[in-house]
Amino acid sequence: MKPLMMPPGALRLRTLYPLIDGDNSCTLIYDLERSAVLDVPEELQFHVATALERGDLDEDLLGWLVNEDLYTLERFADGDGAQDPDLGDATWSGFATRDGEFHAQLEPASGEGVLEALDVAFKQGMGASRIALHLSWGGAFPGDELLSRIVVEATRRAACARQEVRFELALDAWAVNPAVAAFLADHPRLQVRLHCGTFPALEPGSALPGEDRIWRLAERGVHLLSGMAGRLTVQCVLAGSARLHDLWTWARDAGILHLDATRLEPVSSAGAGSELRQYRGDLMAICEEVSAALEDGETPIEYQPLTRAVRRLMRSEPLSMPSLDRRTFSARPQGGAPALSPQESDLRLLSDMWLGLDDGEAGEGMDLETAGGGVPCTNCWARYICHHSLLATPAANCSDHREPAAERCACWRIEAEVALRLYHRLAQVDALEVRRLFEEEGELPIDLGGRRGGWQQKVAF
Repeated sequence: MKPLMMPPGALRLRTLYPLIDGDNSCTLIYDLERSAVLDVPEELQFHVATALERGDLDEDLLGWLVNEDLYTLERFADGDGAQDPDLGDATWSGFATRDGEFHAQLEPASGEGVLEALDVAFKQGMGASRIALHLSWGGAFPGDELLSRIVVEATRRAACARQEVRFELALDAWAVNPAVAAFLADHPRLQVRLHCGTFPALEPGSALPGEDRIWRLAERGVHLLSGMAGRLTVQCVLAGSARLHDLWTWARDAGILHLDATRLEPVSSAGAGSELRQYRGDLMAICEEVSAALEDGETPIEYQPLTRAVRRLMRSEPLSMPSLDRRTFSARPQGGAPALSPQESDLRLLSDMWLGLDDGEAGEGMDLETAGGGVPCTNCWARYICHHSLLATPAANCSDHREPAAERCACWRIEAEVALRLYHRLAQVDALEVRRLFEEEGELPIDLGGRRGGWQQKVAF
């Protein structure tokens, strides 16, 4: 939805997205510019969406919009619409997030490459309050000695720089054995992202050949790591007729606290509508269960396709996007390969923005202006909170590297919409209880019961 066109200096409508309920009413409205979700007065709920779409604002609606500063005197910083978020300094080996945490993806092939990889990570993360090291050996376990060396050396460097450091090891579930589980249990600084493959559909005869057997191996890995539930994130894929409801039930029974799932788009368009409605219903049920658990003082499962968006909304950062010529770039050293030129680095950055673009596809003859203007996320209402939007998350931090497409974006927008509703629900829960869902240290928004009906102040714990 585009803001109304107003003469320069006049009041303008902010960039808004109405959240439509099943009865076609609009009880909540999302303000993209301020990362806010507001309650719509009952008397306006059945016509606010239509009125905003048509630009036909009656006196009551206009008065509410002005009172909530949705109809505002503020001007766009760029002069041409809502601002895009700062992607930070883009590099091959890592990227800085907007909350002062620097993420680095390290894949050292051997002990000799460890110090070099850590050098790159800590130099690029200089000034960040926290360094997050994402470690991966293609899902394999690298061995006790190498992993211990990385933890010890990175901890030493972080202490010298007065930084915090955290570690996340990507591991395939079938690579876990009792010895690996014992090592991980003895290293409390290591977070584990366990890749479990495809969750099987539970209907009789619906599983793909071998799917059940593979999942049983994944369950064995989860069981071996059950003692470190607070440090374990289970990641899997939902495909075909597999239900999120069934996966959620399995995770709850298994004692999992952190769950990440990728919902694949339907193979055919015949049943796509019903599958999306079913997926939305499962997400809404999760939203209700999580909120109810927090209200009862319990610790619910963190479903990360929702909580990632909630975290962005909680921080409510100002949105801005510097131009490419103000960035600095550096390449990850690989066997003494020469560093990229500034122009090549710019091209690599733009290619990385396209989720799902293979390394070799960025290319020769790519025009910067054309590439930048063709980004499909720039006009989407969910562009600041969708985990798959290049404007919200650098491609390197997204576990799902498929590029935007109509079928995929329909699913991703459903996740974004339900995340907005979860965010609004959590604003009504005591902040100390909400903290159960967000274990990382930092700022946590709290609802002060103000007229905006949102989190208006941040309290540091």
